[in-house]
Amino acid sequence: MIFDIKIIPIRHIVKENIYIAKANINKYIVFSSMIVLLACSPDYGKGFHTSSKEYMRHFVSELEKNNISFIVESDGMVLYKAKDEDSVAKIHSKIKHKLTSSTAVKYEEVEARDYLKALLESKNIDYEEEHRDDGIWIKWYPESEEQKNKIHMSVVNHVFDIKSEEK
Repeated sequence: MIFDIKIIPIRHIVKENIYIAKANINKYIVFSSMIVLLACSPDYGKGFHTSSKEYMRHFVSELEKNNISFIVESDGMVLYKAKDEDSVAKIHSKIKHKLTSSTAVKYEEVEARDYLKALLESKNIDYEEEHRDDGIWIKWYPESEEQKNKIHMSVVNHVFDIKSEEK
């Protein structure tokens, strides 16, 4: 059986964009087409883009964590709704602080890297493992200089204890 399908847009149904495809047998097929309509939606009137891939990665991650609806365009522009502007401003502030207070360390010992990662996870501190030409670096985001020093000393003491046990 051949169907004559017509696409009829229906706006603002349950805050989703729904299309109804009407077949010539007078039955309706409903399917969600979020991507097509969201990209054209006038609700996404605010946008942000920077050439810093690290910043954009953190920005998108924070939008997701805060359940803020957004679209990433093909050129990397992130669109969000005007109603979320205050939340997005807080996100920008958080990311700027985070990136300016980040620290990166390289430990030759695998045990030191593993201990640092476990310690950061136990304290709910974000970190990233970066593979660079000169080795593996752990980049993390301490809340203060004091916290950074305490964690660093914990790792140093841990490595010292391991080396002492080996002797």
